[in-house]
Amino acid sequence: MTKNKRFTLNLHGKYNVRYSPTGRYLMLASSNGHISTMNWQTKQLVQEFDIREKVFDITWLHQEQFFAVAQSKWTRIYENDTGSEIHCLTNFHKIKYLD
Repeated sequence: MTKNKRFTLNLHGKYNVRYSPTGRYLMLASSNGHISTMNWQTKQLVQEFDIREKVFDITWLHQEQFFAVAQSKWTRIYENDTGSEIHCLTNFHKIKYLD
């Protein structure tokens, strides 16, 4: 391993980790609501935000542009580049696992 490929993440608490289908992006979500995505190839942070709500699971959708978060009340869809909430799925109430 070369020196420029190494880096450190200082995370506190439990985190869900998911790679995008192509392996380009890495998504991290803590059980306390901290969500971030990074470009895994360049190691650059794409976006980071805190929803201040319990997170049970995360998953990438069919494109790397969107991801879903199973939160304490509902499942919500977010946009990867900005972290903006795109949609709230109120029919999916208290979901624990996403696939």
